[in-house]
Amino acid sequence: MRKTLIFGINRFAELLSEYMEEDGIPVAGFLVDEKYKPDQEMFCEKPIYITEHMEQEVPAEQYNIILALGYHKMNTIRQKKYLELKEKGYEIIGYRHPTALIQADQIGEGNIFLENVTIGKHVRIGTGNVFYPCAHVAHHTQVEDFNFFAISCSVAGSVRINSNCFFGNNCTLKNGIMVHDYTLVGAGCYLQGNTDIGGGCIRPCKMYAVGR
Repeated sequence: MRKTLIFGINRFAELLSEYMEEDGIPVAGFLVDEKYKPDQEMFCEKPIYITEHMEQEVPAEQYNIILALGYHKMNTIRQKKYLELKEKGYEIIGYRHPTALIQADQIGEGNIFLENVTIGKHVRIGTGNVFYPCAHVAHHTQVEDFNFFAISCSVAGSVRINSNCFFGNNCTLKNGIMVHDYTLVGAGCYLQGNTDIGGGCIRPCKMYAVGR
């Protein structure tokens, strides 16, 4: 059985470590790029490994990795690290908190579902998404890759969400709309229509807010 490493030495990583240990999933240590290596050799009483040396110290045949990386730069940092680690041969695993209700038809690799997340029936979810506590995605919605759903955001039914989007705390998405790549919906906003086509390119985010 492979051991598990958490990529990151931040508060998200600390929380994931606690959740996983509480659920009986042992965490073997943490992983970080050399340029971010701290002075100490331990984090949360676990060893810190460096990505530049990982293939010798923590080989892919013995370790899985979970990504404790947030929404910075519209989730592209998490996406880039996912692709780098996959190229090295590592499996990227996900996590489901025991209070999360997941009824999706399809779920890809490396998704994280925290406390009281609700995913409805006939939902399809891609790769590397993060769902913070109490996020809700309703029936027949399709979510692509590397999106971030903050606390208590609500997505109605039959919505199509492309990749690299961010949904702030307590925002709401109307049913049946299309959300294109690199859309940022701010906290408390109501999104009632399709967003602009981003063409898959990283560009300045457009904020959709009440009255705009």
